Amino acid sequence: MESSSSPPVSTPIINNYPMVTRAKAGVFKPKIYQVSTSFAKPVDYKQALFDSNWFKAMQSEYNSLITNNTWTLMPLPPGVSVVGCKWIFKRKLHADGTFHRNKARLVVKGFTQVLGLDYSDTFSPVV
Repeated sequence: MESSSSPPVSTPIINNYPMVTRAKAGVFKPKIYQVSTSFAKPVDYKQALFDSNWFKAMQSEYNSLITNNTWTLMPLPPGVSVVGCKWIFKRKLHADGTFHRNKARLVVKGFTQVLGLDYSDTFSPVV
């Protein structure tokens, strides 16, 4: 039985240029996929609000944004729409792959910017 780490058997690649690629040299890196059932399901903000660990991570991020005076509330000019934001959730791991902590970030949806209005502005409320 053939092991999964051996390179695939294929015909040699021949091109008309002199560059030597890994495939031409017969070097193949095995693809390694780590699947952890405890981290497989993504989290959205509705689920995070009802999970105390994710809620603490969101509260910590929000408190950091407020403490650092990241933004100033201003009246919205007429005819202008607000650039929205969304929560990004990540599970931080130690180097050995064990769970470290939940991390929540509030990021701006830059794709909603309008050319000629706020397109050249950069919004980054990340602490």
